[in-house]
Amino acid sequence: MDGLYTALSGLLAETANLTAVAGNLSNLQSPGYLAESGNVEAAISQVVLRVGGSQGGAILGQRSAGIVYTNTFDLAPGPIEPTTSPSDLALNGDGFFAVRTPSGQVAYTRNGAFTVNAQGNLVLPQGAVLLDTQGNPVTVVPNQPFTVAADGTVQQQGAVVGQIAVVALQPNSVVGLGQALYQGTPGPSQATVVQGGLTQSNVSAVVSAERLLRAESAYQALTQVVNAESNRQKTADGLGTLA
Repeated sequence: MDGLYTALSGLLAETANLTAVAGNLSNLQSPGYLAESGNVEAAISQVVLRVGGSQGGAILGQRSAGIVYTNTFDLAPGPIEPTTSPSDLALNGDGFFAVRTPSGQVAYTRNGAFTVNAQGNLVLPQGAVLLDTQGNPVTVVPNQPFTVAADGTVQQQGAVVGQIAVVALQPNSVVGLGQALYQGTPGPSQATVVQGGLTQSNVSAVVSAERLLRAESAYQALTQVVNAESNRQKTADGLGTLA
């Protein structure tokens, strides 16, 4: 039974791996998207102990805890593509913009495809609002030119109207929320803001294609193991019934 359980858990892990690779490939052109990577590996084995009797607590052996998939995100900066829109903002370095989603949640992103709404807020297509260093929305006068300095300082009509919050995220803390939005533990960043540009996805098509082939091969091999082990179990059950 352990063999079947291990193979099935491996199938689930490889399914998660394939899903991550498919997400990477489908977001090659998505501004600010972070490549998801991961490992398929054996979980920590479980120790089997004797219960009761004079030898209660004695170690009888170890039992496989199966195979698991653990994901991480690549925080390497993506390339910057120049645009003609002054509300498009890119990050040169390890930084993330802080935004507030329509649900009120603070999230972080490298997607700088902002537009100015009727209230003067810089917003992403899904409605997340760009925040300043005080946690307030960055607000400008609509339909009026503004400039953004490398340190995130926003000026309009000769006056400073705010400073864009730029943070770094601790690598092991990053969780994906979808739509190139992430959560994690923020810290100081040395990244600079580039007005009139977009930080592109950091997904490598070559790496993703190679990973896809490996994951598909592993999935097919595990499927064969599951089928073989299932047939073995059925044979064993039949022999037990005959006996």
